[in-house]
This record gives sequence, structure tokens and C-alpha cells, in this order.
Amino acid sequence: MAKKFVAVNENVEGSNIIGKLVYYTIGKTMVAEDRILEILEECGISTDILNKKHTNTQAFKTATSKVQTGRIISRDGNSNVEDVFKIRIFDNKKEDRGTKIVREIKKENIMEKTNKFVYLGNFIYDKETDTMEYSLVPSNIKDLDYDIKASCDLAMTEFEMEKNGFNEDRMATLIDNYMADQLQGTRVQIHGKLWFIPIFKNEELIKIENFIETVSQENIRDGLVEIMSIPIMDEEKYIERYTREFHVMAQAEMEIYQKKLTELMKNPSTRSSTMDTWMKKAQQFIEKKKKYEELFRKDLEEMDDDLAIMNRQLRELEIRRQQKAQEESEGK
Repeated sequence: MAKKFVAVNENVEGSNIIGKLVYYTIGKTMVAEDRILEILEECGISTDILNKKHTNTQAFKTATSKVQTGRIISRDGNSNVEDVFKIRIFDNKKEDRGTKIVREIKKENIMEKTNKFVYLGNFIYDKETDTMEYSLVPSNIKDLDYDIKASCDLAMTEFEMEKNGFNEDRMATLIDNYMADQLQGTRVQIHGKLWFIPIFKNEELIKIENFIETVSQENIRDGLVEIMSIPIMDEEKYIERYTREFHVMAQAEMEIYQKKLTELMKNPSTRSSTMDTWMKKAQQFIEKKKKYEELFRKDLEEMDDDLAIMNRQLRELEIRRQQKAQEESEGK
């Protein structure tokens, strides 16, 4: 039975609160992807935020990468000689016309003049059967003071979980996308998971808070998954601080749009739908700047020259988009 959330308006717009400082942390996480889709729906968040589909090839690489180790030190009881090594995973060639992906398992001997690698075996993922297997070289692992077989067995289990699950990396990407796109947030530079969220996005913030709280309850791993938000008062020192943070982020974002719009204008084969997508993104950025200026009651005039260039690009690209759309329509 779907659990329904009601977004509560905290009645903070129009008060002396300019926004919220939001911090989130994502420890080791694993929730079934089907359940993630349900939770998003329960919280009123579009599943479009998931962006591109997770592939089983990615699951294979994630699972096998966990076999890698840090430095391991073993000591021979008789000779008192130390063996210092790491277990490493390397991508190898694709086999059978690309239907199989191979990753090699190697022992890297440390503290020699030149680190040497010993081949221990490999993992193979078969795309056609969607199965993973591994093989080890008995003669190369017999004297290894490390249970490499147990580690490979664990990778097999991890692969099955990763195929249909949502891990901490995918969760962090989802939340960052939501913070930037849906909440029009500004990343605070002192910490990668700290965001300033303008108060006019408070109701959307409540949705992601509900989402993270539910994911924390569903997490089958022991990692901490939580989100906290602190109201920021309408005081000059805070306005100055977050105006600077917004400017740094906005400048970088604007450069991306300018570069992309230039590329689209130079490429005569660009589809009208592609032009339309990037034009909407650029226009959303311009609207976002206006909203932040209203929030901070400041004219971010140092960005005006760059915005004027981008507006000219948008006008020219709109003419080309219309021409291209007509050509595509006539060519059908």
C-alpha cells in the first residue's frame, strides 16, 4: 500500500527567512530500484529525476571494483619476510564481438623498485545471458595470504544486488540533480553536500526530505542516510555570503550554456529538438538569476555582459531552430 505524504507549507515565504542551508549525507546504501520508484511517486517527485537508465554493465563494474583492496601486509612465520601487496582490478578486452566484458584480477606487489603484477584470474560478464562468473589461477593464489575466493564470491552477490538496486552513488546523483534542477539550489563551496535552497522552493524541499527519510528506513545496508535543513535569516552577512556562492556557481553554469549554444549554432545537422532542449535550459537559468536577484534584493550586474551574449545566442538559435523544424517537417 502506497504511503502518502502531505507537503506542509511552513508559511515562511514573505517572512524574514531567505532560504535554508541543507546538508545531506549518504553512507552505504542499497534499496531495490522498484521501491525507489514507488517512494518518488509517494513523495510527489517525478521519476524523470532518475535521468539515464542504470545498466547491468555498470552493475558488473561496480561489484567487481569492490574486490580491490588497500595495502595488505602478510608475514612469513619462518623467514620473517613481509609480503606487501594490493588486489587490483583492470579492464580487459571485450570478447565474442563485444558480448562479453572481461576484468582481470591482479596482485600488485608493493615496495619493490618497480611494482610487479601477478595475474590471479578474471571476471567475465556475458551481456546475452546477463550472467557473471569468475575464474582463478590455482598456482598463483595457493601462497596468497588473502582469501581472494571469498572476495570474488562476495562480488557475485553484490552484482545481483547492484543489478536491481539503488546504491549510494546513484542516490547522491539523484539528490544533487534535484537540488540543482528542481530546487534551484546553490552548492556551498566549503562542502560538496551542502546547498543553499531559496525559500521559494520550500515545498519542493519538503518532498526530498520525505524521500530521504523513507529511503533511510528502507536501506538494507548500515550506512547513514539523512538530510538536515537550517533556516537562514534575512541579514546582510548571510545575503553577502550566499550571493557570492550563487555567483561562483552561476558563472560556471553560464559558461557551459554559452559553449553549448555556440556548438549548436556551428553544427548545421543539429536537430531542432536538441536546440529546443538546450534553449529551455538556458532560459531556465536566466529565470533562476532573476529569482535570486529578487530574493537577495540585489542586481547581479557583473553577469549582465555574459547574459547579453547568451540572449543574443538564444535569439539566433531560435531562428535556426524554426528553420530546422520546417526542414524536418517537409522531409517527412
